Amino acid sequence: MERRQFLLRSCQACAALAFIPAATLTGCASFKGLSLAAENGQVKIPLAQLDASGRTMVKASGAKEKFLVVEQGDGSYAAIELNCTHKGGPLKEKDGELVCSFHGSRFDNTGRVVKGPAKTDLKRYKAEVVGDLLQVQVA
Repeated sequence: MERRQFLLRSCQACAALAFIPAATLTGCASFKGLSLAAENGQVKIPLAQLDASGRTMVKASGAKEKFLVVEQGDGSYAAIELNCTHKGGPLKEKDGELVCSFHGSRFDNTGRVVKGPAKTDLKRYKAEVVGDLLQVQVA
């Protein structure tokens, strides 16, 4: 194999591997996902579109990251960014917790660290019910 061909194939392989972590979350998630748009730094989610499981992943154009909406026991909602605070790894749901695919950090339904190596809780966005919408402040 020529040097040029080797370098080209190596670059193609690295580029393909760069997309694996992002695909991991979508492929392993056991919760419903929504694609919406953020307007004026806010994502408005119709309550009727939230998954009956109480957990809905949201990808919003205009928001930096995907986030998970989790219904709390008191009827309120938490909106939690889906990037581990340790090294930015993707999170997947396992046994009712969010688990980092990179190093195994675990977070509860409110985004609090349950087990490290992460030491910082997940980023939370302000979320409030207004009429029949859940409004999440992403900026």
